[in-house]
Amino acid sequence: MQKNHNTAADQILTQVNSYCKKFLDKEYTDICSKVFHDLLEENPTVFDRGREGIWAAAIVWAVGSVNFLYDKSFEPYASLADVCIYFNQNKSSVGQKSAKIRKLLNIDQLNPEYQTSTHLSDFLNSLVVTPDGIIVPSNLFEEDDIEKPVSDERKEYLLALRSSKSINNAALYQLEYLLKTILPKESRFIEIEKEQARTVLITFFGTMADIETIDDKLKSSGFEIVNIYYEGPE
Repeated sequence: MQKNHNTAADQILTQVNSYCKKFLDKEYTDICSKVFHDLLEENPTVFDRGREGIWAAAIVWAVGSVNFLYDKSFEPYASLADVCIYFNQNKSSVGQKSAKIRKLLNIDQLNPEYQTSTHLSDFLNSLVVTPDGIIVPSNLFEEDDIEKPVSDERKEYLLALRSSKSINNAALYQLEYLLKTILPKESRFIEIEKEQARTVLITFFGTMADIETIDDKLKSSGFEIVNIYYEGPE
């Protein structure tokens, strides 16, 4: 039976506002509310499919991920895991839904409609232009190395790995040890979480180059990477 989309929408907005008022601030509350109403304007029945909690968490993260909410040097701060724990949802579902929302509404760090005033200013002030005319964050480069490639930017990644067989505790420990061994000292393993019988979620701070290395090393371990998300803007 199709849910009453008015009731579902009301519940989603209530959850979004409750989270923002409890953990974030008025600016986040206003921007998340705008995302909610913009989604309804795009499609009045958009919330008919999917759990209210996933939608609410994804709206918060769609805004937070482009406003440095995941950066501990900023206030307010919350990770994707924090948001998902509050709404009692898993990170992969919220990450996917959040990415779809950002794509649908064109939410990114250069779209002022969805930016908090402080973070937009900080972001724009952090940009530099390379000799090739490419605009990139200045923290990608050493002062004497302006040509460092954008692909070396480190982010907090979430990898979904699937195993060819059921995963027990011993396999989790072995996988965690392998990942810690693979990652260079500049990167950092954060956590490993079993999601289903044959699926685990790996969170680490690193680069796409690290993911390529992990993918290569996993070929003989019985695991494969099936999805990649990261706790930051696309």
